[in-house]
Amino acid sequence: MRRALNMGVPVFGWGSGAALLGRAMGAGVHLQENALPSQALQISAEASTTLECPRDLLQRLVLKEVLLAREVTTLPRGAKALVRAAALPVLFRGAGYWGYAGVALPPFLLELFLTEARLHPERRPADPLDAMGGEAALRAVLRDFYTRARHDQVLGPVFTAHVHDWDAHIDRVQDFWVTALSGIPRYQGNLNVAHAHLGIRAEHLTRWLSLFEAACGEGLAPGHAALLTARAEAMGRVLRAKQSRERLTKS
Repeated sequence: MRRALNMGVPVFGWGSGAALLGRAMGAGVHLQENALPSQALQISAEASTTLECPRDLLQRLVLKEVLLAREVTTLPRGAKALVRAAALPVLFRGAGYWGYAGVALPPFLLELFLTEARLHPERRPADPLDAMGGEAALRAVLRDFYTRARHDQVLGPVFTAHVHDWDAHIDRVQDFWVTALSGIPRYQGNLNVAHAHLGIRAEHLTRWLSLFEAACGEGLAPGHAALLTARAEAMGRVLRAKQSRERLTKS
């Protein structure tokens, strides 16, 4: 849900979904056992400034009992409570999202949300991976790089000796980059451990970075290519530092 919000995708959570939405926005959650009678509901003063949700429509919510979900979020920071029950926000909205703690969603609320979503269709990239074109763009870069590496005089023998299933290898490397660029926990390995048995020397790292930079420059826009190249250079520094420590230990 947080990823959708980061992308600017409109989100409406109701029932337990409103509590999940609150959690995604950093709010706390209260347990609610019973339905709220109509007299417990109040239209907030903030509602009068919300043109997209007129007061006469909100009045429909406070004229009858509302069955709340078992978990009800507190008000997320930056959101406005349109209908409250004491301190609990029954109906709230923030930048790009709405939340309704009732189990049954009134159709007019859904229509208001959909109308607003149609008026603001823009979408933002959720993370660097999304901005560069997603996993399809990343996969194309990796395939280009490994095509170059397999036929390279310096790197080719290393890969030929250690990689026997190229699709599986590219899958693992793609998982690493997905995690590095998006934060999605796809890669569970360790960079140093993965390269420890390969016999990589300084000339291998230099050539690897050169070919990777060429593949990025060929397949990505300049800004995205620069980002991936910078991340690869950081990886190279980590591996070089490990090699230096090992040489000192042996000496």
